[in-house]
Amino acid sequence: MRTRSTLLSLLLAAPGLASAATLTLGDSLISRAECTDRASQEVTLSWDFSGSSGSTYEIAASNVSSCPDSSSDTSATTAVIVTGIAASSTSGSYPGSGDPAIHLSDVFSAAGVTSSACTAADDSQAYVCVRLLDSSGNVTATASARLRLQVTAPPPPVSVTVAPGESALHVSWSAGTATDAAPASSKTYRVLAAAGGVTKQSAETSDTSIRFAGLEIGTTYDVQVVAYSEAGNASEPSELVAGTPVNVTDYWEAYKQAGGTEPGGCSHGPGGLAALLAALWTAVVVRRRARVASRAGLRVWSGLLALALAQPARAQVFPGGWDAEELPASRGADELTGSWGSVELRLSGYRPRLDAEFHGSASPYANAFGDGRAYLGSVHVGKEVWRRFGALELGAGAGYGQLHGYGLLEDGSRSADTTLLRVLPLSLTLTYRLDDVASRWSIPLVPYARVSLQRYLWWVKNGSGGTSSWSGHAGSGATDGYALTAGVALPLGALDRTLSRELHQNAGLNEVSLFADATKSVIDDFGSRTSWDLSDATQLRWSAGLLFTF
Repeated sequence: MRTRSTLLSLLLAAPGLASAATLTLGDSLISRAECTDRASQEVTLSWDFSGSSGSTYEIAASNVSSCPDSSSDTSATTAVIVTGIAASSTSGSYPGSGDPAIHLSDVFSAAGVTSSACTAADDSQAYVCVRLLDSSGNVTATASARLRLQVTAPPPPVSVTVAPGESALHVSWSAGTATDAAPASSKTYRVLAAAGGVTKQSAETSDTSIRFAGLEIGTTYDVQVVAYSEAGNASEPSELVAGTPVNVTDYWEAYKQAGGTEPGGCSHGPGGLAALLAALWTAVVVRRRARVASRAGLRVWSGLLALALAQPARAQVFPGGWDAEELPASRGADELTGSWGSVELRLSGYRPRLDAEFHGSASPYANAFGDGRAYLGSVHVGKEVWRRFGALELGAGAGYGQLHGYGLLEDGSRSADTTLLRVLPLSLTLTYRLDDVASRWSIPLVPYARVSLQRYLWWVKNGSGGTSSWSGHAGSGATDGYALTAGVALPLGALDRTLSRELHQNAGLNEVSLFADATKSVIDDFGSRTSWDLSDATQLRWSAGLLFTF
């Protein structure tokens, strides 16, 4: 026995009252199997009679929506199922603690629905009602909800195709066309795979294709697809289509079989970690020296700034193209002579040089992924640590990209199983932005250059979605390297000075800029012979994005 849990609400005006009453059934849709098992299927309900008053409730069922007595409607078959429920509140539910359950058989009997309805060619319905009675037994309000019996089934799926995968079959199909014998719509599907007298079933899905995993390689399966209606009535199975799971070589396996030297498993070149730590140490030293230099040169720069501001014919202009005279009194020009740092959002194309180590003797990457490029999205945060003619920033970045390809069958053709290469580039950077050019001479361009140490975390996924492995070598790891970048930013304040001022005053943003740059990357564990090459296959990687300066 089970209590059903989907909800249906109907709102009916109470007779003679401006208020409304609602009744909610625990389920409004009954399948053919549930109809057959109606004696064990519970009906739950709750109601709300806000704005109405009465002494007791009673529950009835009918073949007419308002559950009228046959004396007032000769076409109605109506009977009371439960009576004498105390109306201590305008809302309630049934069954409560200690109350006897109402079953579908009780509702059908009261509404005159016979057992033949469970095997009829057409769907049918019944109504459940809650009546609010006064102390004299008169009905003051009624709420009802429809209980729909769906006995029809959908048509069997058509155009079933089966393609081999590793310990799996890729099955796709189309919904069948409704007929008089099977008029219901297809809501969900299930795939059946039979071999050796054993039938395996997939989970139900609303999609029209699945990868049916957990099958034996080399075993031929007879595959069928079954559709289910909204109520859960099953269609006839589709026509049989045979399929046999096979071995599929994913990209990591193909790379290792071709003699690839990358061992996998979180490895990196001998200088990789040391270089990253050295860069961090260098950044700390630079910052300390910058503090000393800034103290020593403070008087000199203060004097130069005073001279510049003292010249009446020349106003100080900031990157957005607006000058100090346009600032409110509460914000002086000195607030913009430096900045906290920047945040960068960038997008670039990416295709690694993973076939380069084979020198034309093999091309596992091209076989799996073709010649397409992935997109790398990344975010970079920089903190200004020194300023002279521009800003020197120490920063860090992280990104993500995914290359999508297909595993290979034994004959070298592509399988339906996917293989993925996911990369997570991490970087430690030093960036110099020559922003004084835009500030002092109103040139709406800010050139910049960057040197960065890179660590690319990577994973190769097989057709089942797990991390690939070959002879104990996990298809995951880390590869270190470096990159050199040069680019130019266009401050949007040069196009809209008012917006630039408002962004600074209200959001603390000195500037928002569009940027474009080119990067030369070398990601090969600093020339290690036991590493693959994740450098970009092109000489330069072009990127574009948004730069926020604070």
